[in-house]
Formats: sequence, C-alpha cells, structure tokens
Amino acid sequence: MNGWFPGECDRPDPAAALRPLRGLRACHQKSRPHEEGFTGSRSTAVQKPAVLRDRPHYLKAVDEIYVNDAYHSLSIEGYRVSPELIQRVRTGTWNPDENPEDRENRNALAARGYFDAFFGAKASVEKVLGGTNAGRFSRLDHRDWYRPLFGPSVAAGILRAADLAGYRTGPVYIRRSKQVPPPRDTVRDCMPVLLDLLANDPEPAVRVVLGHFVFVYIHPYMDGNGRMGRFLMNVMLASGGYPRTVIPLERWNDYMAALEGASVGQDVRAFARFVGDAVEAGLHGRTARPLRAGATRRRAGTVPLTGIRAGLWRSAPTAPSGRG
Repeated sequence: MNGWFPGECDRPDPAAALRPLRGLRACHQKSRPHEEGFTGSRSTAVQKPAVLRDRPHYLKAVDEIYVNDAYHSLSIEGYRVSPELIQRVRTGTWNPDENPEDRENRNALAARGYFDAFFGAKASVEKVLGGTNAGRFSRLDHRDWYRPLFGPSVAAGILRAADLAGYRTGPVYIRRSKQVPPPRDTVRDCMPVLLDLLANDPEPAVRVVLGHFVFVYIHPYMDGNGRMGRFLMNVMLASGGYPRTVIPLERWNDYMAALEGASVGQDVRAFARFVGDAVEAGLHGRTARPLRAGATRRRAGTVPLTGIRAGLWRSAPTAPSGRG
C-alpha cells in the first residue's frame, strides 16, 4: 500500500522501524498547508473564536450535547442505541446487576461505556480550558478514556481487564479499506511521536485534524479507535476555543470517504473540510440531532449499521475491530 500518513507505518520489516517516525513528522508538515480546509479563506471556513468561552459555560455546553454526541458516535460504529437508552444509562436507571437484559445488551454496555469515557474526556477538556497543554496531558489521559469505554464489558465478563491494558497486541485490518494499520510493534513508536506533535504545534486547527486522523490511522487499540479519535478531536477543539463537535451519522459515507482519502489517497484536504464543516455547523447552532424514530440508517452503497460489526469491518480472527 502507498499510504502517506504516517509514511511507512504499515511496513513490518525491521529495517523500516524508524521510518514511521519520520513519516509522522512529514505527515505533520504536509498537513499544515491543508488546515485551510478548516480555517482558511473558503466561504464556509471555520473562523477561530476570538475569545475562549468561560469555563462554566463551555462545560455546561459539553453536558448538554452528551446525548446527541453519544447517539451519533455509537451509531456510526453500528450500535443500535436511542436517545432514551442513552438517557436511561445517564440517569442510572440502567441496572446490569439486577436486570439480565441490561447485563447482556451489548448496546446498553456500549452506551454505559461511552458515558464513562465521555465524562472522563470532559475532565481532560476542563484541564485544557484551564491552560494545560492539550498534547502533553493527552499522552496519559487518552488511556483513561479508553479503559472506561469497555469497562462495562469487563464487568459483564465479555472482556478481560487485561484486554484493556496497553495498546493492541495483534494486527487489525479494516474491511473495504485499502489502509493497513501499522503492525503492533510500530504502534509503540508512532503514538509518542503523534502526541509530541500535538503538544508542540501552536495551531489548534492542525491539532484537531492531525489528532483525529492520525490516531485512527495508527489504530492503536483493537477496538474503539473511532470513538477515541473523536474524543481526541474534541479535546483539541477545546484547546482552540471551538465548540464540542458531533460527527453526524447521516454523513457516515462522507466521513469514511474523507478518512480513506487521507490515509490512502494521500490528501488530507477533504478530511480537513469535513471536520471544518462539522465545527462550523456547531458554531451556528446546527449541531447534529438524533435521527427521528423509524428513520433509515442505510446509506447508498453500504450495509445497514446493524451489520457493521458483523460484516462491514474485518480484523484479525480473534479480535473484531473497525475504525471503532
């Protein structure tokens, strides 16, 4: 494969061990001119907020967007969730200890995990609003978002706690994509470089695009990478004063095409424009809402989202994974 972000991360031969690090840095330099898709001169370009919102107001807005955020992020990954289920989990009426259906319902387990991870990532946003360098603390904090994401599955006996320790220990493959995530040993080289780049780049727009896209490209975990990438994107958005942004389910095709174009087509501009459009919508109060009851989840050329984990994404035989 001739991917360019991050260089030759997908090559397993030992001689290529240092190439991903150079590739990541080259990716960073190549992405800077394309931030124009996010903040440039286009008529729909996102304009950087002149003044960062006060912390209580910003954090209140994060709380208010939670149901929409969870609905779209989980639905993108193929979970059958509703605003009602998400709200039930949030208010504590979901009870896996006493209700076997709740304990065995993978959608409810995912919703509970998302709740815990979302508010863990919110704590990171609060640090950013207090002046902490978004890239530096993300080096440690991103692990604290990941473990809660699958904590309920551990409690239900579906996963082992050891499965959540560290980065992935095997290969992953993304079905219907030409991208091949880097081998497991290379992940441990790529992630520190990505986090260093996020810590040192002064431009929030670059951190937003680079953080989400390259995290998903590296695919450091066996599952949950898409959700984690969107958490990281929103932490970086907060570092620039931009609002919490939801990637809408109804633009799933555009989202996947933009990621594919960046990772395989060697062009990050479409992804920068896609994220910029989503942020622009949030700035103008057009945040994505849950689809109305009965609305179709099928998009032209795709299987229904209920089939994503069963067939749309393929991984190593013992570890199902998608963009996550």
